[in-house]
Amino acid sequence: MTNYKKVYFRINTPSYYKNKYGVGFESNEDGEIFQKSITELFLNDGWEIKKERFNGGCNSVMKDKQELYLHPQSISGAVLEEDISKIENVLSNNGLFKFEKTDIYESLFDMTDEEYLEMLKSMSKEIKNSILKFFKTKKSNLYVIDTWGALQTVLNNYSVKRITKMFGRSSSDLDYIFISEIFENLVNEGKIITAQCQSGKGYKTVDYNDTKILYKNEGTEQETVCKSKSLNSILKKLMNCSWITDVRVVDNMI
Repeated sequence: MTNYKKVYFRINTPSYYKNKYGVGFESNEDGEIFQKSITELFLNDGWEIKKERFNGGCNSVMKDKQELYLHPQSISGAVLEEDISKIENVLSNNGLFKFEKTDIYESLFDMTDEEYLEMLKSMSKEIKNSILKFFKTKKSNLYVIDTWGALQTVLNNYSVKRITKMFGRSSSDLDYIFISEIFENLVNEGKIITAQCQSGKGYKTVDYNDTKILYKNEGTEQETVCKSKSLNSILKKLMNCSWITDVRVVDNMI
């Protein structure tokens, strides 16, 4: 598989630091000069403009599947590992800014959505077990509220960085949709149970040593979970509340 890297080529553009309010070009003309000059450097090296600057932004250039964002502080993006030194040479031959250093980060993979989805499917069992482990709580009445953060933590162990998705993560990402569907299936299968908590809807992996109690609180269906040894005392408390009705016990959390 082709080896790409997420790279930041750090540069120092003097005209970008003259602004009395901090960093930034003092005039639109200075910004235009920088963008035109640095873009020409890459065009002369065989790159193409992918996206022209808009409303104060910066140009993006591409060569095959490589892509770079041309900012006056750093040129960043996905590049072939063997082309890093070539790009450093491109940035070193100009009088507008000074090339300072290269920061190389994680590897990036050239995978289609279909290939990535197949890879995730091959790890479905491991992902499912990781979700169940993460949502297992130490106490019967303790639930996980932040499902986004929880699933992100699990996903970090199985996802890969791709050249088409280098920055950030959203709920519309292919891998997040995939892991969310596994999570929803576990809930539908009863392997992860839910409860309405003070801070919102909570989730926890079922513990077959627990017992679920269903009841109505002023007509609203609710539930609680307790260890078998605490069942009698919990039932007594519920029965002593005049607004609690229809108390039912579900054995073994099945």
